[in-house]
Amino acid sequence: MPDVPHVIGTSQSDAEAALSAAGLTVGTVTPEESSTDPTGHVIRTRPAAGASVASGSPVDLDVSSGPPQVTVPDVTGSTRSDAEAALTAAGLTVRTVTPEESSTEPAGNVIRTTPAAGESVASGSAVELAVSSGPPRVTVPNLIGKSQSDAEAAIDQR
Repeated sequence: MPDVPHVIGTSQSDAEAALSAAGLTVGTVTPEESSTDPTGHVIRTRPAAGASVASGSPVDLDVSSGPPQVTVPDVTGSTRSDAEAALTAAGLTVRTVTPEESSTEPAGNVIRTTPAAGESVASGSAVELAVSSGPPRVTVPNLIGKSQSDAEAAIDQR
């Protein structure tokens, strides 16, 4: 009677080869989310490694499908602190915050995220925020001593 080989931590293909070499067959392969085990690697076997089984017996494999996936929440229009709280609550982190001029979002509010809202990403992933620094700055020309029509023309040229 063969023993179930130790295949935990190996790739699924290597585990299947080891089971075959031991005179066993692959039973049910079940994907399982894991933040610690590389995608495609064996997390556990049933029966466990070292168990004596009849030749040709199936061995079930639980294989990492990678970290759990989460959806990036839509935080557009939220304040920076509210956006950071929502991203943290969703299991994400904030990597960078980039100020950007915006004529549509008040200063301090989120313009967009990267990855975009609604995208599915691994739990713990970093999200970049573009946060409004307010409307674009304009230079006001010197209008002192100009007529109204000349002043309006100078402003229109800007």
